[in-house]
Amino acid sequence: MTSNVISRVVPRNPLVEQRADPWILKDGGTYYFTGSYPQFDRIVVRGSSTLAGLSDAEEVTIWNRPLVGEMGGNIWAPELHKINGKWYFYFTAGHADKPFRIRMYVIEGIGEDPRTAAWGEPRRIATEWDEFSLDATVFEHRGDLYYVWAQRPIQEPGLPDGVVINSDMYISKMADPFTLTGPTVLLTRPEADWEIVGFKVNEGPAVVVRNGRVFITFSASATDHHYAMGLLWADENADLLDPASWSKSDVPVFESNDLTKAYGPGHNSFTVDEDGRDIIVFHARSYRDIVGNSLFDFNRHGRVAPYYWNAEGFPVFGFPLGDGPIAYRIVGTNGLLAVTEDSIAPHNRGAHVNDESWEPVIAEPVLEVISEDQATASPQDVSRTLFRVLADNGAELVLEPVVSPGRSINVAREGDLLLGSVLSLS
Repeated sequence: MTSNVISRVVPRNPLVEQRADPWILKDGGTYYFTGSYPQFDRIVVRGSSTLAGLSDAEEVTIWNRPLVGEMGGNIWAPELHKINGKWYFYFTAGHADKPFRIRMYVIEGIGEDPRTAAWGEPRRIATEWDEFSLDATVFEHRGDLYYVWAQRPIQEPGLPDGVVINSDMYISKMADPFTLTGPTVLLTRPEADWEIVGFKVNEGPAVVVRNGRVFITFSASATDHHYAMGLLWADENADLLDPASWSKSDVPVFESNDLTKAYGPGHNSFTVDEDGRDIIVFHARSYRDIVGNSLFDFNRHGRVAPYYWNAEGFPVFGFPLGDGPIAYRIVGTNGLLAVTEDSIAPHNRGAHVNDESWEPVIAEPVLEVISEDQATASPQDVSRTLFRVLADNGAELVLEPVVSPGRSINVAREGDLLLGSVLSLS
């Protein structure tokens, strides 16, 4: 069984406030964080030797938008990448006179650290057709560099708003970090009910390669509590430019949850914590209802949470974590500590499936021990194995289950859990 003990340094959510579209890149011993700045007017980066340290790390502005002309509008979704020893920020920008005339750009930096690198001038990423395009990410695979992005497809003029597709998602190879070589291949189009609430959107791709597959997460629907994350996958040996190589989840894999009070999770990235555990980085609000345009409600905070892999080799993300210390699994002598299913309030997906606010009834938590396969059978099963450590006196832990917020359980243990020994459940 994989050991998933509590980290010595525990990040708190929100990790970084008012930074939507959060992106974390770990390079050597440093974590670098960037995201959309609330005023949509600059690209920023901060760094720390720990995930927790990103919360109050100094933020450096590496580029400001011009006051007029191209790139003078909305600056969205910067991503930091390191390719062949150089730094690259991929981002989207609107025109000063038309802030939502969004196109994609890249800026190259040379130096050991992106916070002090010498950054050049932004260059436009030219796509096959000139339309609203955004949220690019890049990844290397089998010696090739790939570019994945969202773009509004070519559509007949004058279509009713309800028919217009706001963005599909595409993939292409790159000749270099600035240039697409084509062909442009459609990966996914918003068609399912959960992808078309408010807007018909597929956007925000992020890539992780594991267990013989290439996985791409993406986000869909409007940027309110309906925003949710889906999953694409292909065999790692397949032709990634063949649409037939890709499969798509029928349902969202990460969505709003009233139990954890995290709403509109999405536009994620992936990293690992200091102990090598897999971490999903995402934004979400801590409240559901929004007044006005949700895009200009800037409380989509950057957050982190552990995620896991099921017996079939697929990622399982659980419920998005709300405010407070990050939660982890507790490994016992015979399995994983978990809250029983009967302890979890029903209808925990209520924030996504209807438009009425509600307060779940939190049952008194009851503990059991389950296997790793059981713990990754569903998002709920992942979440019922996650606990925050409220106190530790050396003889017992006081735990708060993620699925029973506000409730605490005292659990005896032997050894020092923080140093890696397992929890005693005897």
